[in-house]
Amino acid sequence: MNRSVSFWIDWSFLDWPNNRIKELIARRCDEMAGAGVNMSILFGAHFRWDFLPIMSRLHDLLAHIAEQHRLRGIRFFDHHSSVLTHRASTGAQREHIRCFNHHHLPFYPDPHFAAQMKYNGTYLNDWRMIDVDTGRPIFINTYQCEQYCMNNPDFRAGYHAYLRQLMKDVPLDGLMSDDGVYYPGWRACGCGHCREKFRAMFGRDLPPVSDSTFWFNRSNKAFIDWIDFRYASTSEFFGTVRQVVGSLPLMSCSSTSCSQVCNAHAISYEGFAPHADLSMLEICGVAIDADGDWTGRTLHRAMMQLAITRTTGLKGCLGMHYGFDPDMFELGWAINRLLGADTWLSTLKGRLNPKGPEADAMPEDQQLLGGYFNWEKANEHLFRGDADAQACVFFSRHTRDHFGRSYLDFENVYRQACCELFKANITFDVVYDVKEIKRYKVLVLPAATCMSARQREVFTDFLNDGGAAIVIGPAGLRDEFGQPAEEFFLRQGLHIEVEQPALPAGYQPSEDPYKLPGIECRGQFQSKPVKASEWIDFSFGKGKVWWTPAMDITNNTPRLASLVADVMPEGTEMHGLKNWQVRRYRTKNSQVLVALNANVTPTFSKKFTLGMGNPPIIEKLTYSQFAQSVKITSPRPLCDAKLFSPQLTEPVSGQISPDGKTATFIFPAIRTLLVVQLTFDDPAE
Repeated sequence: MNRSVSFWIDWSFLDWPNNRIKELIARRCDEMAGAGVNMSILFGAHFRWDFLPIMSRLHDLLAHIAEQHRLRGIRFFDHHSSVLTHRASTGAQREHIRCFNHHHLPFYPDPHFAAQMKYNGTYLNDWRMIDVDTGRPIFINTYQCEQYCMNNPDFRAGYHAYLRQLMKDVPLDGLMSDDGVYYPGWRACGCGHCREKFRAMFGRDLPPVSDSTFWFNRSNKAFIDWIDFRYASTSEFFGTVRQVVGSLPLMSCSSTSCSQVCNAHAISYEGFAPHADLSMLEICGVAIDADGDWTGRTLHRAMMQLAITRTTGLKGCLGMHYGFDPDMFELGWAINRLLGADTWLSTLKGRLNPKGPEADAMPEDQQLLGGYFNWEKANEHLFRGDADAQACVFFSRHTRDHFGRSYLDFENVYRQACCELFKANITFDVVYDVKEIKRYKVLVLPAATCMSARQREVFTDFLNDGGAAIVIGPAGLRDEFGQPAEEFFLRQGLHIEVEQPALPAGYQPSEDPYKLPGIECRGQFQSKPVKASEWIDFSFGKGKVWWTPAMDITNNTPRLASLVADVMPEGTEMHGLKNWQVRRYRTKNSQVLVALNANVTPTFSKKFTLGMGNPPIIEKLTYSQFAQSVKITSPRPLCDAKLFSPQLTEPVSGQISPDGKTATFIFPAIRTLLVVQLTFDDPAE
């Protein structure tokens, strides 16, 4: 299990070698070891190519940091961008970097000097991504930077040479190689290497942006090929990183693998996973809403990342949470424990505004940790099980990639399904590989418009064998490439139609999908119209189907969670906690229930905001509805029951009823997280 924090280097570290910096590094490592940290990840010197003039000195610093970690049994990962490089040329651009990306430790060269920079025998400027429209190097305003193209063979050779030098100079325990995606979005990349590679893979030339029959037209298979080409390029590039680093533990960055925004950047951890050891999900910005809810923005993304980790056999999934106070660090850790993820906790002072002595004096990452890392270390046996899920939500990558323009066309329906089941304390998995479907009793299909023939076959077999499927929206109307399907997935007198909305005036093809109107789905069952707020149901083989045309299920009656609960097998339940979130995990002869208090109110700072969008940071969390007693009911007889929490000095044993079907606990008040371990006489099936 990974218990991680960031190890920040700022401008003072560049005065290397320096005894004061050596003392600071030793003090940090001592504090990390004392707090139960077993892994730290570098932050700073992020746009690594900007440090070419002082690279050997930087590597000497990193080598000392790595050695100090090893002396204390802590793994040290380097973390840098493989492709981005700051290129500020005006005062306004430099001020933007200072305000919003100061944490990069932006040691960038002047543009006229950058034009002369070479590495591994070639000019860095010749590596740059090219705008498909203008034919010029792309400038990315978000970071005031340019990007090198992953398909450029000279860039690849240069980056591979750098990695070999890095590993020679620094005794690393792992590498996080970031940003090898299309950061500029759909504008990238029009360089000759990308055009030639696209032609070689698909036998097509990339049309000019004026060709509206191609660009953003998902009914044109040629544009689908362009989408798939870009995903293949990011995956292949990360695969070359694996070839260079060998057995060194490897991961990359990701803030989502389930949004239609992924298509613009060709980012999905499914592509990285075959070459990685760990996955990670960066929870960007302020991760909790004013009402205390964290699920709406985070849950569906986290569940997809966990699905990728499980399906591909990765060694762990790091949930990365930002915070500036002990409460947010504790909540980030507790969310990860609830979901079954490992933890990376980090500050982000370089994006705080206003800057100055007060921001600089905030505690370092390891100083914000409470006792929960050490508690987790002492109780790792509680967190080694798999999710005890009888239900799954299917994530349709074909739909994400090949259908629709709007967030409402797929991601929002998937998000709603995950959140509704989770808030009803129904333990479920997200599944994207149909080979896993048969292990579940209940299948939720949210807006899975695109299906391959193999997926249709598996879903049909699942129903014929007695499974229950709850289907939302246009299921299987298109094939895996977004083209009209020859055969509809659900027959039985059901007819579904989809209507694309008219585009808004002034629409740009790269318009933010979160701002576009969604599709409208309509249906008839046995020749009668089906209302958006209702479900119809019918038998399918030995199984049963519920279907609604709704693309927003928040007003449906009955609720999705009620339908799932009604067909779920009887299971263990936790009683006596009001508005606590619960997930269940299983081993051969035990079950673990993890519960998190959702009765939380954030207090937002009146002084500090966090770029880019400048939301106020959270400075405090206030909890209510503390837990003081819990009752567990189980269909299987219990032989032992214990309750654990980092807020208890020792575990509490439950009082088991004579029939073994109930365990009752009474304990001192618990504010945030509790874990119940149940042991059974009979092994699980």
